[in-house]
Amino acid sequence: MTEKKYSTYVWMTILFGIFGGHMYYINEHGKGLKRTFTMNFLALGWIRDIIMMKKDFNTAMAQQGILSARTRS
Repeated sequence: MTEKKYSTYVWMTILFGIFGGHMYYINEHGKGLKRTFTMNFLALGWIRDIIMMKKDFNTAMAQQGILSARTRS
């Protein structure tokens, strides 16, 4: 696994979040498919993703063992 950049994740969430593109970036393919087929829960999920992006990114990176969430803060 390669380290992902938070700034790239932020831009992907803003630009492609309505289609779940940011989930594919952090290797959450199952969540990405669900968001793609539901247009990220008719845009409500997209708003939630923008609000929670820092927490979601840190959690995904910690689960993949790339860096601990504490190091990324």
